[in-house]
Amino acid sequence: MKCTIRVPSVSAESLVCDAEANAVQPNQSKQTPKSEKLLLRFRTSDSRLGVTRATVKRLAEELGLNETQVIHYALKQLATELLPAYEADDGALTTRELRAIQSAAGGRRGKSVRSSLFEDR
Repeated sequence: MKCTIRVPSVSAESLVCDAEANAVQPNQSKQTPKSEKLLLRFRTSDSRLGVTRATVKRLAEELGLNETQVIHYALKQLATELLPAYEADDGALTTRELRAIQSAAGGRRGKSVRSSLFEDR
């Protein structure tokens, strides 16, 4: 059985106790810098803009994740849905730009190609 104990006097470092080995040792895992942490306050009831801790626990159980992973998963889904995957361009091409492209492409306008990568059967 393993447990994590937070000790305020040890500069926000964690201690890990191993009940089987009867030992307590400093946790060597990387700590998140304080500036990278965010306080999350759960709602007293589920709503359009928030959820209760019980809901997060149910999601964690359903997904086989821990509560932190559930929150990251939900935020990633929201980011994928709402944020553009690439930088916005300058909009539609102007008539002048279209003419320049057509001119550079040559006089093939309206002609079709009668070849195939596959043999006719």
